[in-house]
Amino acid sequence: MPICASITKGYTNACAGIKVGAKQLFLGNWSTFANQITLDADREITDLPVATLFRVEGLRNSMGVTENPEINLDLATIRFVQNATVKVGDIDADKHLEILGKYAKTKLVVFVQLASDKIICFGRENGCYISQANASSGVTNGDLNGYDLIFTAEEPNQSPFCTASTTEPFDNCPDITVTPDFNS
Repeated sequence: MPICASITKGYTNACAGIKVGAKQLFLGNWSTFANQITLDADREITDLPVATLFRVEGLRNSMGVTENPEINLDLATIRFVQNATVKVGDIDADKHLEILGKYAKTKLVVFVQLASDKIICFGRENGCYISQANASSGVTNGDLNGYDLIFTAEEPNQSPFCTASTTEPFDNCPDITVTPDFNS
């Protein structure tokens, strides 16, 4: 498959003060979202299925995303490697069972609310998996006591963004339930 496209835009640098990092993750079972995420012509998500998204808040300054195209010109192939990182504080039995016992064994779709409040979707087409899940009690004060997680997707297309929410993530998607909710 040849890699063919035409560029249509250029960009200038943004002003200082851009918000970096991410605020929270929303995890969903990929099987619920498979072939059910609607995109418009600009590859923006306009509709989601009836589903529950599980909200994960990370520790301050511990969340971020990367997305890198991996291009093989000899084979004319491209894939987009999408990574979402998060540190979740405090090791306990409930988190241990859920994070290491379920998150690590489940094909997911991962929505990430960036610090700018834009929401990006990883694993829409092929799913997203935990590629790193470290539980650490730390050694000295100041060390992480919790989980260091990386969610990775390898997709044929770049990740889409969701249409803008009004006041809370997914408030414009009536079929989405977020748990825990934002009042918890």
